[in-house]
Amino acid sequence: MTMRKVSANVRKLPIGGGDYREKQNDQESFAARVINQIFDELQSIFPAWRSALPNEKAVALAKRNYVKAMISGGVVSMTQVRIGLDRARQEETDFFPSCGKFVAWCDTEDWRLAYERLIARKPAQSDVEKFVRQDVAYAIRHDLSEAQAEKRFAERFRYWKLRERNGDMPSTQYALPARSCVHKNDIRNSQTEQPLPEDFRRGSVFARIAQLGKKGVRYE
Repeated sequence: MTMRKVSANVRKLPIGGGDYREKQNDQESFAARVINQIFDELQSIFPAWRSALPNEKAVALAKRNYVKAMISGGVVSMTQVRIGLDRARQEETDFFPSCGKFVAWCDTEDWRLAYERLIARKPAQSDVEKFVRQDVAYAIRHDLSEAQAEKRFAERFRYWKLRERNGDMPSTQYALPARSCVHKNDIRNSQTEQPLPEDFRRGSVFARIAQLGKKGVRYE
């Protein structure tokens, strides 16, 4: 779709229109329909926008990047776009936002709350949160800086939110059972009953220990 066609489509779309929820194969169409309208709003909000977008070529390139970011970030409705524009108006800057920043403003469910629950070791409150934790919890706790951890968590949160909206969530979450056997000795021990004194040589240390176990004596 050319930018001229995008412009024509956007002019037909009122900013106060209904909530357009698209399936994954329609997301590019939605983003393309509203991108000019978004830029008109952002240019009026950020008066220094020309410092980042000095000419038409730069504007066209920025719009393509915005469309890609909206698709990957799961921005698929006018409700999200309006939230993003409302947050843009609250920013104390005159400069045009990056595509990633605008997509973050469009979040209808703030990933930060889910991130804070992870850091505080509190239970996840949704399937989305559980899958995000499976993806990134170890790296966040052991490998990433705070800024990297927040960015990675936000990316995976948006990814799983998008899959949830598209009805594409996995049916099974893989997790270790309460008792997990990973070595042949663990397996044998988990399947073996308590040894009896007669299983060992009479008078041996092992026989005496087994006898104590039979009597119910336990060592803490």
